[in-house]
Amino acid sequence: MAFDEGWITRPDGTVHVAVVDSETTGLDTEADEVIGLGILCVRVDRHRGRMLGVVGSAFEWQEPKVYTEAAQTLTQIPPRSLAGRRIDRSKIDALLAQTDLVVAHNAAFKRPFLEPLLPALSTLRWACSLADIDWQVGQGVPHPSIDMLLKIYSMGPTDKTPEGDCHALVRILTQPLPLPQSSETGFHRLIVESARVTVECVIPDSEQVAQAGLEALGFGRQGSRWFAGREDAAGAHALEMRVIDLAAGNPAFAQLKMWRVDAISRHGYPVAMSPPP
Repeated sequence: MAFDEGWITRPDGTVHVAVVDSETTGLDTEADEVIGLGILCVRVDRHRGRMLGVVGSAFEWQEPKVYTEAAQTLTQIPPRSLAGRRIDRSKIDALLAQTDLVVAHNAAFKRPFLEPLLPALSTLRWACSLADIDWQVGQGVPHPSIDMLLKIYSMGPTDKTPEGDCHALVRILTQPLPLPQSSETGFHRLIVESARVTVECVIPDSEQVAQAGLEALGFGRQGSRWFAGREDAAGAHALEMRVIDLAAGNPAFAQLKMWRVDAISRHGYPVAMSPPP
């Protein structure tokens, strides 16, 4: 598949992929805390998706400010194991400085937790090994958890720690995808997906003429939003220009809002909506 490799600048033809995982005291990004963090950065051949070696790794734990009994039950980590421990942010920042692409399983959950702790993550491209590979329909995996994928690939189980899950995910992504029978690895699929750009629009339900116009341009609808994906930024820009041309002087598009989502903004906080230029 052809895709935009413009963001890949390493002269040796590799991508440095940082596989990340975390342990938190709960599911609330406002109230709960990160207590465990794993980063395993590997060199991947951008054309075939094969892992060529390890760039570096960091596996850290941190004592939380508040560690309730409910959190201890959830994590199964006793307070004494975390007492006095702190995540070495300088070590992790040094590793992220060598990173081209961040990969997490369920990145939409992990990214909002990790970015406040590690602001450098907000400037990097992200891919989700859960959402950016079509495991359920395209690969026939109904419940693509890390444990299930390990079983499918006949690999041993993970120990459920961030370190264990990072190593497990690297093992999974170095393998060819289950279906169809091909040589494409999970890493290659994520590198391709990281080049994709989605153009999103919102238009009031009352503006049926405008909605018909977006549909004619190939947009699909999900709730109140209209989506159209392109393989690269150039394709997204061309589509945006067609929307702008369609909207010019047309009162049906007066309330149109349009924005772009790429691998830097994907899987994170909601993107601020703005009117088309």
